[in-house]
Amino acid sequence: MQLPNSPENQERVGVLDVLRGFALAGILVINAMSILAVKGSTPAFTVDIPPADRAVQDLILFFIESKFFTLFSLLFGIGFAIQIQSAERQGSAFFPRISRRMVGLLLFGILHIVLLWDGDILVIYAITGILLIAFRKSSYSRIKRWVIGLLAVPGVLVLVIFLYTLIARLTSSGAITFANSDRSLAKEFANTEAIQKLLETGFIGGIGERISTYVELSPLLLSRIPTVLAMFLIGLYLGRSNFIRELPEKMEILRKVRF
Repeated sequence: MQLPNSPENQERVGVLDVLRGFALAGILVINAMSILAVKGSTPAFTVDIPPADRAVQDLILFFIESKFFTLFSLLFGIGFAIQIQSAERQGSAFFPRISRRMVGLLLFGILHIVLLWDGDILVIYAITGILLIAFRKSSYSRIKRWVIGLLAVPGVLVLVIFLYTLIARLTSSGAITFANSDRSLAKEFANTEAIQKLLETGFIGGIGERISTYVELSPLLLSRIPTVLAMFLIGLYLGRSNFIRELPEKMEILRKVRF
């Protein structure tokens, strides 16, 4: 049991607990949409639905999807920095402690995939967390350069793909190809027979299905590592600089950057 004024409680930052709860609430909303959406569609792909449902879906897409995963990643980096500071104060070795935690996170992620759901993110967090260890003593300037690079590369790739898709859709052959692709994708998401089959699959059979699906999705998930690592690094900077512990004095900065 921890006493109210114990060192463990004094180290806690209340706003981080609030933000973690806020981030988890957002993740819950977007996952509920994915699981319960009309006709089996995902929030990121629209099908024919009533206008009211479409309005709610668009609001969730704009205000929630991906935003809360970003916030959660940022909090991970802040927590990482706090663990470094805690180890330094206690005079204990940081590397064995964080390595055990990353291995534990990896195991939880694997169990999550095998036993519950193939949409796991913990494995990616564990892998990226291991990469973050290499930056634990990096200077602020080096962290800044890495953040810019990690965000710029996927940003440029997305822009190139977007422009290519836009131009291709304007050509006659490209328009036909993408229209067929859109219809195929919509049909797949609306395939209630496949969903029903999945629901009727036994627990043991479902394990194989989840592992197979995760392996198929792994290239997409691994492609998120640069962005996740960038958020981890920003969190590492905020945690190491004690920015998060000095929020009342940082309100003017927050007002300037919040948009």
